[in-house]
Formats: sequence, structure tokens, C-alpha cells
Amino acid sequence: MHKHPHPQAPRRRVPLASMLPFCALLLACAPTSFDTLQQDLTRSAQEQLKKTLASVYTRELGKGVTTVVTNLARPGGYLDNPVARILLPPPLGMVLGVARDLNADPQAKLLSVLMNQAAEHAIPGAAPILQAALSQLTPTEARQLLDGDKTAGTEALKDKTASILEMALSPVIS
Repeated sequence: MHKHPHPQAPRRRVPLASMLPFCALLLACAPTSFDTLQQDLTRSAQEQLKKTLASVYTRELGKGVTTVVTNLARPGGYLDNPVARILLPPPLGMVLGVARDLNADPQAKLLSVLMNQAAEHAIPGAAPILQAALSQLTPTEARQLLDGDKTAGTEALKDKTASILEMALSPVIS
């Protein structure tokens, strides 16, 4: 028979009956601790998921801004896009309509083309302003956008950038 270099001490058997009170105590404490642990883990996972989704939402919103600005800056980006096309202001449209009715040629089409082309030239200046506003969103603000309605992102950008955009783009359009 092969001898082990370190002889083991004989194992002492613990009677099952003496373990029962310990097991009962452990089981009595476990449900509350387990429920609390489960709730804490669930809450932590939900918070992490919200942070991740808010970060992804903000990043994708930034990509969307870049895409929209790129498309609008192309020739015809405004004029050829019925959603983005800039229409003549109603009072001016009425005056031009009356002039047309009187057989005058007010060249309304040319005015509309020039307005939309001015917007095409100005829009690239909006991208850095919009991107800066997105990069300054706090995680809490990003989660509010994520939880908001479908216009929450647009409204947040409008609130944060409207006056800055007006100052930056007015000289280009004028």
C-alpha cells in the first residue's frame, strides 16, 4: 500500500441532528436577504441599462444630425425636399398671389429658390452647434429624452441651440 507523505487526521463526523438548528436559522434568514439582493440586482441592472440606452440614443441622435445636415446642404437639399422646403411667408405669398392675379410677374419662384439656396449654404454651420449641444447632455437629460415622446430630442436641441443658431446662421442667410 502506498503511504501518503502527510497523514490525514481522522475525519470527525458531525451528527445530522446538530446541523438542523443551524440550517433552520440559515433558511429563516435567507428569504429576506435573497429578496433584497434580487431587488438590488434588478434595480442596478435597470439603471445600467437606462444609462447604456441613453448613451446610445445620444450617439444615434448625433449621427442623425450629421445625416440631416449633410442631406440639406446638398444642392436642392431644401427645395427638393417637401418636408424641409422653406415656403414664402404667408403675407408675402398673399402679395405675390395678388400680383400674379393682376398679371404682374413677381418672380415668386426665384425668391423661393434663393431662400432655399441660402438655407443650403447656412446649414453646415449648424452641425457643430448641434453636436456640441448633444455632447453637453448630462446622463439624466439623455434619459429624459429617451423616456420622452418622439419629439423630445428635437425639442431639447431647439431649447439649447435656437438663439445660438440664429446668431451663427443669420449672417450667412442675409
